[in-house]
Amino acid sequence: FTTLGPLEADAAAADDDDAAAADDDADAEAKAKARSSSIFSKLKSVYISVFIDVIGVGLVIPVLPYLILSFKGAGASEVGWTIAVYSLCQIPGSLVFGFVSDKYGRRPVLLLSIFFSALSFLLCGLATNLQFVIMARAISGLTGGSISVAQAYVADVTTIEERPKYLGLIGATIGVAFTFGPGIGAATAAIMESAGASVQQQYSGVFFMASLFGFLGFVYAQRNLEEPSTDETRDGDGDSDEKALTKPGKEA
Repeated sequence: FTTLGPLEADAAAADDDDAAAADDDADAEAKAKARSSSIFSKLKSVYISVFIDVIGVGLVIPVLPYLILSFKGAGASEVGWTIAVYSLCQIPGSLVFGFVSDKYGRRPVLLLSIFFSALSFLLCGLATNLQFVIMARAISGLTGGSISVAQAYVADVTTIEERPKYLGLIGATIGVAFTFGPGIGAATAAIMESAGASVQQQYSGVFFMASLFGFLGFVYAQRNLEEPSTDETRDGDGDSDEKALTKPGKEA
């Protein structure tokens, strides 16, 4: 047998430590990739549901003022009030939906929000007077909490360190949906115009298209969206938000 000298023994030990550290780094990287893939697979249905829902909103935004002005006696003030009623109703609606989603779960509230959003677009398309449009927009505002609930869903399945990345993807999803929405609305109106539809019918057709997107989003979410587990943030290394929030030196 050959006896290693002190320097050779130290070098061999250092090599073993380097190899062990490299293995640990590889394991940590593999776990991080696996967790990232797992989180995205859980959130994919949320992103797609929000995308389809927001496309409907983007469809109607350019058309809504013209729909309002098409009714007898409507002017600039009526346009302002009809648009404002949505935001006004969203204040109590978001508070109630946030409480309900905390108590009964994200999935049912998100489904309810998408469904009533689609229903409000349908009612606007069927409207024969301004009061009907105002009522439909009020319903949409009261139940329009899909984005805030989707953000809460992200918070449920991610740790504090991971959260900005996946919340940012919701913002990107909304931006892309708003990019495509007006174009689809314009294409819908152009097709109806070429088919000989009246101006009023063109406006209604855009709202019907938005309603179709909304109901498609509802069906997709109904089939694919799962309720997040309360222990989602304990996946991976077992860290939780409570642990992340604990101050150093202070027990939870």
